[in-house]
Amino acid sequence: MKRIEFIDSLKGFAILLVLWGHSIQYLCSSIDFFQNFIFKIIYSFHMPLFFLISGFFFHSSLKLHFKDFCLKKTIQLLLPCFTWSVLIVGLGIINSCYSGECDYHWLQIIKTFFTHFRSEFWFLFKLFISFFITYVFYTLFNRWWFVFILGILFVMLMPYSEFDYQRFLLPFLFAGIVIRNQYQFVRNYLKYFLIISGTIFGICLLLWNGHNVIYMTDFPAMIDYNTFTFNFSNIDISLFRLLIGLSGSVFFFTLFHIYYKRNRFFLQLAEIGKYTMGIYILQVIIFKYWFVKMFSLTVINIGVYNLLYTTVMSLFLLVVCIAIIKLLARNKYLDFLLFGDTYYNKS
Repeated sequence: MKRIEFIDSLKGFAILLVLWGHSIQYLCSSIDFFQNFIFKIIYSFHMPLFFLISGFFFHSSLKLHFKDFCLKKTIQLLLPCFTWSVLIVGLGIINSCYSGECDYHWLQIIKTFFTHFRSEFWFLFKLFISFFITYVFYTLFNRWWFVFILGILFVMLMPYSEFDYQRFLLPFLFAGIVIRNQYQFVRNYLKYFLIISGTIFGICLLLWNGHNVIYMTDFPAMIDYNTFTFNFSNIDISLFRLLIGLSGSVFFFTLFHIYYKRNRFFLQLAEIGKYTMGIYILQVIIFKYWFVKMFSLTVINIGVYNLLYTTVMSLFLLVVCIAIIKLLARNKYLDFLLFGDTYYNKS
């Protein structure tokens, strides 16, 4: 499929926000990053934006048979999670044994592996589940409005905490599908979408509390299965989170659509956007096992921290990640195992 450059540049912008947000979060232990102004803005919409973009391109997956769909998405999304989790656990065991503390039971190893698989690379895992839900419902009913209603009801009623993120993120995948299905209409009224979504997003930011992110305030199932009563706890926060995430995502989607130019700035962002998945995977590992140990601060001026230190570290990490991706992806087997067959002979 031919690449859409403005979306590549939008992805590049979004992954830079991920790096910046994580830099703010991890590189100073003496701040409440949930109340950090820039962190609050980034975390109000950046993951919803990735899901919206994923939904925009989802239509190509519907052309696949069920077996091919499951195989392709497993290789693309779950295989890298599996491989990197094995590497992390394996290196952890080696390090413990080297330190003379090698006392692992196989059940503990399996538990540690699944913890990494589900938490370190949660975005890919949740995206796979969202894709699977959407594909199955569309295959069964072949009507998008039915898919949207049943998909939302399904995740709202599922009692497992695993679906907290689905309740939050699945609507943004659906929003991307709607934009794609109504793309000509959206293109005809881009400036109206930009103004309306930007206005709503700006107003929401004035009311946005950083502790209302999904990581801090969960989105429980609509039914309390212990008492078989309706459960509307956090529903106000959840709906507000939906509004700010959707308005922010649509705002930046239309902003890049309107103002994208083939100049050096946007082309560089588009080039970064091609490496989004690999950057996401590597930055998780690098932040946890290198940056936090080597570059973490305790006290620093917040303005210098936000606008200088974390931006420089984000760009440094970006360069490191892309260099590692290009190096590893030269080998088709490493590319297959580590990045889901994403980069070999494709850049």
